Amino acid sequence: MVLNSSALFLPLLLFKGRFDHRLSRNHWSIFNSRAEATVIGAVSVSESLVAMVTICLAYLILKCFNDKIPEGLRRLPGPKPLPIIGNVLEVGSRPYLSLTAMSKRYGDVFQIQIGMRPVVVLSGSDTIRQALIKQGDDFAGRPDLPSFRLINDGKSLAFSTDQAGVWRARRKLAYSALRSFSTLEGTTPEYSCMLEEHICKEGEHLIKQLKTVMQADGRFDPFRHIVVSVANVICGMCFGRRYNHDDEELLSLVNLSDEFGRVDNIRDITDSLIDHCEDRKLDENSNIQMSDEKIVGIVNDLFGADTSLNGYYIPKDTCVFINQWQINHDPPVFLRSDRFLSSDGSEVNKQEGERVMVFGMGKRRCIGEVIAKNEVYLFLAIIVQKLHFHAMPGQKPDMTPEYGLTMKQNAAI
Repeated sequence: MVLNSSALFLPLLLFKGRFDHRLSRNHWSIFNSRAEATVIGAVSVSESLVAMVTICLAYLILKCFNDKIPEGLRRLPGPKPLPIIGNVLEVGSRPYLSLTAMSKRYGDVFQIQIGMRPVVVLSGSDTIRQALIKQGDDFAGRPDLPSFRLINDGKSLAFSTDQAGVWRARRKLAYSALRSFSTLEGTTPEYSCMLEEHICKEGEHLIKQLKTVMQADGRFDPFRHIVVSVANVICGMCFGRRYNHDDEELLSLVNLSDEFGRVDNIRDITDSLIDHCEDRKLDENSNIQMSDEKIVGIVNDLFGADTSLNGYYIPKDTCVFINQWQINHDPPVFLRSDRFLSSDGSEVNKQEGERVMVFGMGKRRCIGEVIAKNEVYLFLAIIVQKLHFHAMPGQKPDMTPEYGLTMKQNAAI
């Protein structure tokens, strides 16, 4: 039974003749107008509900007609989405955990819906390797999202939908600069290259900074100081100088969480830029001019075609999410200290090491992998050699990661 406020006026309507002498005409007109307004409001709500149901049914019907699966392929499994919001409630605030749980139920390839956009989630080392390496051309793109277009006009190295043209030229330039710096000889024989010398010297500055903070506060947040040291390594490569850990300009850049580095004003990698310009050769089609937007459109048409993975059909323009956390926390690999060693412990097992994905795979693999590995190894060796660590008395370190573009622990040691 549905009741609305117009039922409150029914006794007045029934007994209008009996109580008419007690009510003036003005008072009665007020009651009538309120009753009519209430009825109109009720009708409007009903019409709105009917419209919403109609839209949802139309969407489901169109989706059924459009989702035609080619012969020999299967439809993607996954949880049933709710209208409009999709599976947002199931994903929650810790998607790395919820998606890992879903992969145990639906397999390494399944589909969820974020709002109205379908998203294919890939899990498992073998499945992701198949997608990013063996079928690299099909999965090398980036979704054409408005948020991605805001970052450097959609032409950044990380989020550009382009796979040629500007993106390829900038990636080649950046990779050339990083490779040149990592192979340049050090100023003294004790260092194998300029990169090692630069990281070791920055590691000494990091030790001094940590000791200063410990003497003043008795505790420290390792994330903040290590990030500043890593940033100083990049600053030394790009600008030829390092910054103090309390430098306001550097801290303002390090603390940015909503914006990413822009590359519109490249100034201090001149040598690599000159080499890049000299490598350019004119061909017979050099007079044909095409805009960046046109190139991006052509590439999206070429590489944004329908594809399949593990026997499942993946339509064109589908957003694909790689569950990297699940790979690195897979029980057969995670928390096994000997997982990178051979059976006799005499050498590193590269095949097992490649099962842990830190820098991505395929055509979008991180170009800073060489520098990052050197920084992790040298910083860790210097810190362990020079310092002793222990938890705060009576406190157990909270290792719950804070979800974001990069996952980190939010608690200080």
